Amino acid sequence: MADCKSLQACSSGCPVPVALLFSRFLTQPSRARSSSVRRSPSLARRRSLMAMFRSRADTKKEEINEKEVQQGVYPGQDVEEVAAQDRLRPEVADAFALRDGDEGHNLNYKNLGWIKAGIIITCEAVALGTLSFPSTFRRLGMAGGLICNTAFIVIAYLSAWIMVDFKQRYPHVLNAADAGEVLFGRWGYRIVGAAIVFKSLGLAASHILAGKLAIATFDSGTNCAIGWAVLIAGVSAVLSYNRRWSGLLGLSVASITCIVIACIITMVGAGTQDPARLEVNNVPVHWVAFNTEVTLADAVGAITNCVFAYGQNMAVLTFLPEMRKPKDFRKSIALMQGFQLVVYSIVGGVLYSYGGQYTPSPALTMTEHKLAIASYAFALVTIIVSGIVAVNVGAKFFYTQLFRNSALLTSNSWTAQWAWLAIIFSMYGIAFVVAELIPFFNQLLTIVSCLTSTWFVCGFAGMLWLHMNSPRSATEYNTGGWFSSPVRVALFLISVILILMSCAITPLGIYSAVKGIIDGYSNGKFDHPFSCSS
Repeated sequence: MADCKSLQACSSGCPVPVALLFSRFLTQPSRARSSSVRRSPSLARRRSLMAMFRSRADTKKEEINEKEVQQGVYPGQDVEEVAAQDRLRPEVADAFALRDGDEGHNLNYKNLGWIKAGIIITCEAVALGTLSFPSTFRRLGMAGGLICNTAFIVIAYLSAWIMVDFKQRYPHVLNAADAGEVLFGRWGYRIVGAAIVFKSLGLAASHILAGKLAIATFDSGTNCAIGWAVLIAGVSAVLSYNRRWSGLLGLSVASITCIVIACIITMVGAGTQDPARLEVNNVPVHWVAFNTEVTLADAVGAITNCVFAYGQNMAVLTFLPEMRKPKDFRKSIALMQGFQLVVYSIVGGVLYSYGGQYTPSPALTMTEHKLAIASYAFALVTIIVSGIVAVNVGAKFFYTQLFRNSALLTSNSWTAQWAWLAIIFSMYGIAFVVAELIPFFNQLLTIVSCLTSTWFVCGFAGMLWLHMNSPRSATEYNTGGWFSSPVRVALFLISVILILMSCAITPLGIYSAVKGIIDGYSNGKFDHPFSCSS
């Protein structure tokens, strides 16, 4: 009886976990106990405790539901289970969102509408790819070039659509590396993060070399081109001071305007000049619908050129965290790719019809020197600004990696700004050294792009869709798996095809680049590192 009384006392006075430990014992007394114990007043107390437990459980459930809303976890899912399965990090569910009291001290990142976003990402897309796209028509023919361009427009849009869906399913994702972590854990984060960095550095170096070539056209190579490369890198780094995508709107408008003017000048110049200027051994200019004599290396080069032209898909998951309404980014992608389709088709087709088998890359060099100078004067703006947008993707990855759980991520302080500029200047410094140090840089960029852009445009999105709709992760968002409807069966097949395309294009592109390196050394094409020539 004393033991029973002590337990009853504990049930009324002990902490809740201890009372819970003995609750089963207290609510199911043994037959040896007297009826007086079973009917003791402590029964009311025990019922009160159980009611309190239920109340606390309901409160906890409400807290979890609120957490679900913040994280984007779908109703009915267990937050901890989702965190374990998908490797979510709840503390960064909405890293760019302003909290109470942040006004005036923090930058508002979520201020990007779909039109602004479309203009800024178009700035990156319609840049160097426009200058080299006519060579795709030369390799594949007029009809072949149009078909290839249209096909990859559709593929790139579908991939971007899947990425937007993935962002809505996993709101904590700030870039493609986070998506890689959801798919494959920490190693997925590291591998995709490395791809972002290498691709951004490669684009930075490519734009430095293109800018150096443009300025060298002005002075006909009379000055050492290394100085021009330093100038391009420095100007690009300074203009990258703004951490938010919305801060690049003005530069993006200027960039798009300038590349359109440069293309118009080149098309008019190519159409009005004497075709004999391009002829070699008196063989007249001619173009074909389909190039039946194309080699494997040329065909692969044309396809990879199309893939690289739509490689801005790497930036999709980096833009989405700053959108006011992430789902509206689909309109941004439609705006960008509609503009790309028109510009690439017109510029590529017109210049190929004028240059035929002699169409060079970049196409701005196919006109007489004075017109080439005028074209490059406008294209130089695009070369610098579009490079800024491309490099910002890699810089934002570094910045969010360093300050994801810090107040500096959205801080408006000088400390945060200097940290951002340090990342930018470091990236351009490394890009300058790589561009000048490696004689076969263009071929190296092709290899890097085959390992990165090919997957960001095709295969990566296929993996994202398969993960979201896997039967093993059935939720209210995904109730049927891959084959629950004809639409899902079609999307499953498309996802598999996208992955297989990446698996095929990657080695073929690397083969083409390696062959170019071997041929370049055989022909004495490559200069020594840090050469003054352009």
